[in-house]
Formats: sequence, C-alpha cells, structure tokens
Amino acid sequence: MLLKQANIFLKDYEEQLKQGKDPEFNSTNLGIKNAEFWANGYQSKDQEEKKRVAN
Repeated sequence: MLLKQANIFLKDYEEQLKQGKDPEFNSTNLGIKNAEFWANGYQSKDQEEKKRVAN
C-alpha cells in the first residue's frame, strides 16, 4: 500500500541530493494532507542554525 508513496518520497530525496541540497521532507510539496508538522519542511535546530549562520 505504501510503495507508491515511498517511491515518491525517495525520488524527491534523491533529487534534492543531486541539487546539492541538505534534503528536507516537505509534506505540502509531496501532496500529503493532514501532516501539518511537516507542511513547510521539518528542519532540526542544527539545520536552522546552519542557515542562520550562512546568511
């Protein structure tokens, strides 16, 4: 049942890696409903700090 969704997530992850990004799960971009926690991409405090320092 989850194979289709898992493949979508994996392709998104791999594409972000190819683009040189630190992969981030974003439920909105992947069309997942009722997942507000990840709606704008979940980031750990370490990731947020890295972005803040880089700017």
